[in-house]
Amino acid sequence: MGESGRMTALPLPPVRVGILGSSWWADSMYLPALASHANGRAVAIAGRDAATLAERWNVPHTFGRYEDLLESGLVDAVIIATRNDLHCPLALAALDRGLHVLCEKPLGLTYAEAARMADRAASAGTICMTPFTYRYMPVNRYLKRLVDEGFLGRPFHLNFRYFTGFGQAGGYNWRFDEGISGSGALGDIASHFLYLAWWFFGDITAVNAELGRLVERAPRNAAGEPYVQADDNAMVILQFANGAQ
Repeated sequence: MGESGRMTALPLPPVRVGILGSSWWADSMYLPALASHANGRAVAIAGRDAATLAERWNVPHTFGRYEDLLESGLVDAVIIATRNDLHCPLALAALDRGLHVLCEKPLGLTYAEAARMADRAASAGTICMTPFTYRYMPVNRYLKRLVDEGFLGRPFHLNFRYFTGFGQAGGYNWRFDEGISGSGALGDIASHFLYLAWWFFGDITAVNAELGRLVERAPRNAAGEPYVQADDNAMVILQFANGAQ
């Protein structure tokens, strides 16, 4: 009780987070963020380089298998930072255990996989989401407010362009292996801007897209097998219910 007789809310304990995947992305993004967050703590990592990252970021528990972390009872939520084809099965396994899930994009390789994940989370009463981080950038939040308040008038057009040197090398990279990644530039980079466009302008009524492969890549994967190469160039035109493009 407070001095005035009113109930005083007690602080909640930090969310115990497990990291599935010991990639450079977990090392450079999620582990530093959790290390500086008052309400979250990385307590376990599963992956090939789990021990190295655990020592670097003072994480107490490591696992060689993702399933062992999920079954450990040590975590309240997991971050899935694995290669794309593992997103759906790992998310479903986590949701079945009552864990909240923050899953790197894409949620699944197909719409059907993503829908299964959303349905499973709804049934379990847990959260399953993708971290579209561009939404939380101050400049984008300010622009969203200007649009919502009508300061910019009726929106007609929005143009996003993203050029990167990533993927210019011609060797095999699983991110451009459609069977593993599900999509190349469209899912990896354009997904951020597709989400922002929907957030700014609302419902999308039509989509036109042209995907291409501009870089000549190794025709076989690390096992010497042929594979379907994903897009490394994507051009998308959206039409919105408010008339904008």
